[in-house]
Amino acid sequence: MNGSPAKIAGTGRLAKIAGTGRLAPVLSSDGQAMLFGRDLALDETHLAVLQTAVKIPDLPPWATLVGHAHRLATTDNVALSKTSLSIGYLGSEVPPGEEASLRIYHYEQGEWQQLTTNLALTSNNAVAAIAARGLYALLSSTEIALQGAGWHAFGYPVSEPPTRTITDALASLPNGAFTLVYGYTPTLETDPWQVYAPGAPAGFNTLQELRFGQGYFIHTTGDAVLRFKGLSPFAETASGYRTNASSESPALPLPSLLPPLVRSLVSPPALITGTIEPGSSFSPTAGLTLTAWIKGRACGDGSTLVMTNGISYIGYSVMVRAADEDPWSGCGVPGAVITFSLESPALALSAPTPVTWNNSAATAVTLTVATAKQSNPEEPSACANLLRNGDFEQAGDWTLTTTDSTARYTTAEVHAGSRALQLGLLPNGSPGSHPAVPTLSTAYQDVRLPANAQKLTLTLWVKPGTRDSSGDYQHLAILNPSNSGMIAELWRKLENQNDWQQLSFDLTAYRGRAVRVYLEVRNDNQRLPDRTWMVVDDICLESD
Repeated sequence: MNGSPAKIAGTGRLAKIAGTGRLAPVLSSDGQAMLFGRDLALDETHLAVLQTAVKIPDLPPWATLVGHAHRLATTDNVALSKTSLSIGYLGSEVPPGEEASLRIYHYEQGEWQQLTTNLALTSNNAVAAIAARGLYALLSSTEIALQGAGWHAFGYPVSEPPTRTITDALASLPNGAFTLVYGYTPTLETDPWQVYAPGAPAGFNTLQELRFGQGYFIHTTGDAVLRFKGLSPFAETASGYRTNASSESPALPLPSLLPPLVRSLVSPPALITGTIEPGSSFSPTAGLTLTAWIKGRACGDGSTLVMTNGISYIGYSVMVRAADEDPWSGCGVPGAVITFSLESPALALSAPTPVTWNNSAATAVTLTVATAKQSNPEEPSACANLLRNGDFEQAGDWTLTTTDSTARYTTAEVHAGSRALQLGLLPNGSPGSHPAVPTLSTAYQDVRLPANAQKLTLTLWVKPGTRDSSGDYQHLAILNPSNSGMIAELWRKLENQNDWQQLSFDLTAYRGRAVRVYLEVRNDNQRLPDRTWMVVDDICLESD
């Protein structure tokens, strides 16, 4: 420290604070800091001194020191209640655009604590109420206010340095202030989202840094203020944008920096992480694809990886996409139940309790490998099915579109087991009046085909029936899940068969892609007797 004791009230050396008309009984040696208070009583036995601090503890990574820090010392008999500290500054000392964010900080218990600060911008003064001796400094930063708990979008506004590690960039937020941060890179079509969850194992966090010119989503637990250090051309206009605050979209601040999806108020994914426990006949390994499902729709892929916490174990991380993100219609909405499968071999994974979609924080779930269910227990080698519920023995996993001829499960005709899937209009339906308009009966399920498969084969048993000669059809196709566009038409007939027939198709050419397995029956009108239908059972998509 350097400097000399300030003059004491009553000696004739009183200093005025610009613009306030108040007297300051204690003035720092450099003339920039002043201590004053209505009840501050100083005399020959009650002493106070403000000194310029030459060496100070490390500043927060988001802060710039403006001017000098000052150390306040007093005799023990000086009461600092109702006392204020004023620090003056030169405009040239403040980083461009950051004057409005100047705050006085007090260093105590090893940390810089921000004080409520009043700024007099016309006179270049910052004033804060204080109650203790110690070290004080005037610090600046670029601020982004995040009001209320929930999701916010913000643009990273610092151009120099253009990147900063995410832990440094978010150092201004205290523990518990936020739960998730997402980056979105639309050019990465297979995995555009990058995520950071505080406290998660390092292998789960894919968002490593914040970069100038890019936008991010952050979920806060309450009011918060992001602060950044560095040259920012947007310091005066930086602002947060709450993605879920209103159904009406206000004008967007910093549109060039905000995530593209914010313009339509898209919700970020739900993050689910945890461990996978081995089953009786299978132990998971690293590098497997884990798929999250909602009502038969593949809504996100993750991968398994080796984690270490004293012992090694297999962990996983998967982002489950929101229903309002194109093209993930039918996926995540709050409360939607999520199920999981592992690609190689195709195994169902079970959770101890139902897992529901919630993107407000990372969800930790321990999954257990279950042996794949055999569609026909009498067959010695069952299908390791990439599709779920391929034998239709339970409800769910397949999406049955509601129409005048909605597909449904049936016990009347089965190939194996106790149930099958029926599509179309049966010939023995009600003899009443039916509209002479077309109707489609459809069922589909989305699945990602493993990229490392040597061969992919789709097999199914069908029993088609018709009383029509033209216009109707039975149909099997592979569609694009994002827009339902046709990838391949596998089978299209208008047949009437008394026996079950097996169909088989090679899908190896489509490995690595997400596809929709699509079943359909069309009736060009709903009247008797010209009707068409089809029963499907034991559909299997197998990887070799």
